[in-house]
Amino acid sequence: MPKFFYSAQDPAGVNMASKLEGKVDLVRLERSVLEAEEVDGYGFDVAVFLSKHRSASGKECFTVHPTGNFGSAGHGGKQGELSMASAEWMHRFYLALLKTGNVFREATHHGPLLEKPSLFVEIGSDEAAWKKGENAEAIASAVLDAVERKDSGKVAIGFGGTHYCTSFAPLFGEYAFSHVASKHSLDFVTKELVGQMVSRTLEKVDLAFIDWKGCSKEQRDKIIPWIEGIGLEWEKV
Repeated sequence: MPKFFYSAQDPAGVNMASKLEGKVDLVRLERSVLEAEEVDGYGFDVAVFLSKHRSASGKECFTVHPTGNFGSAGHGGKQGELSMASAEWMHRFYLALLKTGNVFREATHHGPLLEKPSLFVEIGSDEAAWKKGENAEAIASAVLDAVERKDSGKVAIGFGGTHYCTSFAPLFGEYAFSHVASKHSLDFVTKELVGQMVSRTLEKVDLAFIDWKGCSKEQRDKIIPWIEGIGLEWEKV
């Protein structure tokens, strides 16, 4: 079962935790969840971090994503290192959050770097949204739904496109996505990192998707031989 973590420093995390107290296995951390590598020492099937999401638009939304850094590690974790991800658990949380309306599956980013499976569930995108009771109640309802769901799908990784995985979104009903490298990250992707996207997915990865228009020819020409080199089939989106 999942174990849920939040930071006392994070108003969105505190807000969500207040609606989940006594209903799930919940752990309060005193420091930022982005640096909480000690979480690997706990027992769980998957660590779920309840956190804030910040964006310039300030638009209210909910997000789900795995952790790791293709490039520099400015917000926890290590450069060129991905955490273990569970595509199926992210799939369940994403589908549970769909009923809230404005939910996004984000590309892989930031820390902490963990050996055990983890994911982030976030409220975006400004302080008013982080503290809004209705948002925390929506997350709590979705969390309780997600832990009971048994959804699964073919497991995929993704390359290219926006940070919010908009081109991959139509596939989320059939495919459970693990790590995604957005166009912004593709220049940092190496052969080793393509391998990590597969090896640091808990489930067997069936397929890679490439957002064809969401990356350059140079980027495609670089990553396709690496995908094929590990025996993974790929498709255009």
